[in-house]
Amino acid sequence: MHRDIRTLSLLLMGLTLSAWTFSSAAQSTTQPAGTAAQQIAAMETFNATLTAHRTQAQARVSMMRTFLKQKKQLGAYEKTDTADVQAPASLTYEQALKVALNHAQPASTNDMGPVSAEQQQRDLAALKVMGQAIFQGYEQARQQAQDMAQFMHEQKIFDEYQKWAPIQASQEQANHQAQLQKNAAADLAQSKAQHDKAQKLYQEQLARERAQKNLKLQRAFELEQQRMTDETNIRTAKFQNDDNWNRWGGRYPDVYGY
Repeated sequence: MHRDIRTLSLLLMGLTLSAWTFSSAAQSTTQPAGTAAQQIAAMETFNATLTAHRTQAQARVSMMRTFLKQKKQLGAYEKTDTADVQAPASLTYEQALKVALNHAQPASTNDMGPVSAEQQQRDLAALKVMGQAIFQGYEQARQQAQDMAQFMHEQKIFDEYQKWAPIQASQEQANHQAQLQKNAAADLAQSKAQHDKAQKLYQEQLARERAQKNLKLQRAFELEQQRMTDETNIRTAKFQNDDNWNRWGGRYPDVYGY
């Protein structure tokens, strides 16, 4: 009975990665692994695929926990001992990696660029370490989802969960979209506020520059006015003090000759 439950749970978990690698293993074990460039390309695809499956498995675990919490069963589940529950046989990381490498496609030299053999080996080693960490996270989430599915079966609430899950997923998607729109609106408002602030600072700077120019022009005008006034005063004083000025007692007689 438990084996049937676990098998059904696995199908519901959507374990397409394990299914693909298992079906491909028998056909690919004799193929060469390829060059370092091919292996790097395979590892990048392998890690991307694993990451997607890990994300899906973790999302499923989160949804199951939400359902159990709503049913007030989460505490009971967390108290269960699941250490003796073993998952059905699946490929190990090394087996899945071997299949991925055997299916590696030739990498374009233009894409790889002038990379040394030593650098390729370092890149490949780093990708393998990353892939193993992703694989472990995926397997952990998959196992937990299976355990929770078995617990729901035992509590006779698994059918209810199956009906609830699509509705919850749709609601979460709607909430996610609403949050994205809210974030976009906030970003737009922030961008507008920053633009308005920058525009205000720019206008203030222009006003200060205009004020400085006007001040300089006013000062230049005042100086020119002062210069012209000074010149007028000098000419007037010179004219009044000139010896040729026709006044009483001057050397030139007036029109009457005395």
